[in-house]
Amino acid sequence: MKKTLYELAATCQKTPRPPVWMMRQAGRYLPEYRQIREKYSFIEMIKTPKIAAEITLQPIHRFGMDAAILFSDILVTAEALGCHVDIIEKKGPIITPPIRTRADVDTLNTVNTTKKLTYVLEAIDLLTPQVTALNIPLIGFAGAPFTVASYMIEGQSSPDLKLTKQLMTQDPSTLHALLEKLTNVTIDYLNAQLKAGVKALQIFDTWAGHLSYTDFETYSSTYIQKIIQNLNNPNNCPITVFAKNTTTFAPLLTTTGANVISVDWQTNLKTLKNIVPQNMAIQGNLDPYLLFAPDDILTQRVDAILNTMQDRPGYIFNLGHGLMPDINPEKVALVVNRVQAFHH
Repeated sequence: MKKTLYELAATCQKTPRPPVWMMRQAGRYLPEYRQIREKYSFIEMIKTPKIAAEITLQPIHRFGMDAAILFSDILVTAEALGCHVDIIEKKGPIITPPIRTRADVDTLNTVNTTKKLTYVLEAIDLLTPQVTALNIPLIGFAGAPFTVASYMIEGQSSPDLKLTKQLMTQDPSTLHALLEKLTNVTIDYLNAQLKAGVKALQIFDTWAGHLSYTDFETYSSTYIQKIIQNLNNPNNCPITVFAKNTTTFAPLLTTTGANVISVDWQTNLKTLKNIVPQNMAIQGNLDPYLLFAPDDILTQRVDAILNTMQDRPGYIFNLGHGLMPDINPEKVALVVNRVQAFHH
């Protein structure tokens, strides 16, 4: 099998141009997504393999991105442990009951969790022949233990993770017990995705950006490293890790064993190029809010990133966080076309 442009870049091999895809590229900003969403709840969409596969491919058919990312959610691992997860439109996820004590953690069942996630593997099965025909990889993913744990503890999205940080300082062993369970589930889940045929993986630890440096090492990067060390990955599918506050945590992210660091938009790429080892790829950095800017400003910013990274093999064009629901699809097309027309 010939390696795709994305796989070459993710393993720091020379490519004629950077590959491009976008976090949350399958989602609410697309009219074709909203059409399906009118008929089904978010949970129904991710749990119906045929629909999940169709949504995964919508941005590929429309924009011709260089990678497809599985349409799913990071909280499926929390649900597999026995939490009830509901996704409320415009409010986000609600987890009931929240997990806040050792007794709560003890009720979470880690046996056969992957059986509860077969709908994801069925979607991968449906997608594999289609992405292979398009010569792009399918990226599988999971939420990192810390980010998923913080949802479980807070019970919903939280601007400051106050309850999680209180647990961290008042009862750290309970937090570690929860992270341990999530780590084991995530290892099984990602191994099942690899076996089902994804060509790459991404681990999202968005909320770890709220941590201090010491706590990031204790509660985030150590667990990500454990996951990566326990992957059964005979084809060396590239693994990407994403965390906010990338600049601060880059030295720890480089120790996780990941192949790619996905960076936020606050990061100075010129500086980061010197921190990240040459054998690790870099992904991302465009501020998603720039997709609301006039075309000329958006184009200038895209070009600035391309020019900064053109002398370094191993760059994947992406945003510093996910696409917002009210972005105009034309702006996404503009970015994708601009990157794809670029030559080193």
